[in-house]
Amino acid sequence: MKTVNKKIKNATSLVYKGVQYKSNLEVSCKKALDIAGLQFAYETEKFNLIESFTPALHFYQSTKMGLKKQCKKNGSCLTMRPVSYTPDFWFGNDKILIFIETKGFRNDVYPYKRKLFFRHMTAYKMLGGEEGKKREIYFFEPSNIRDIKESIGIIKKILNNGN
Repeated sequence: MKTVNKKIKNATSLVYKGVQYKSNLEVSCKKALDIAGLQFAYETEKFNLIESFTPALHFYQSTKMGLKKQCKKNGSCLTMRPVSYTPDFWFGNDKILIFIETKGFRNDVYPYKRKLFFRHMTAYKMLGGEEGKKREIYFFEPSNIRDIKESIGIIKKILNNGN
């Protein structure tokens, strides 16, 4: 079943093996992972990159009626929503973490989220991760089927050699 995905430019949402994917490129990646015998989870991990917070300032925003102080009906000023990132595919064991983010079209927000995610994962690795596990972390960003196949070739080498 195909539906237009308005969140991703030129993306069509598809169902493959009972799972709703956001784009045809994600389905192509999942099919290639299946053919390669690699078991990657799809969008099961969400990383909070910036927690929600209430700014310690008064915020005035332009409206049709002029500038207006932005506060809720109860009088409290706005709370900033958290910034989170959910990689398309991931795999992990005691030694490695591998993330795959399929990107046919990069929107204006993605480079910032990627940078924050890299910072988050760098801190995670420096702190030894959960339970003190020191893992190598890999991030793949294929933008077409050729890149997906090349990524899978590299991932197989990493898994077989531990590099």
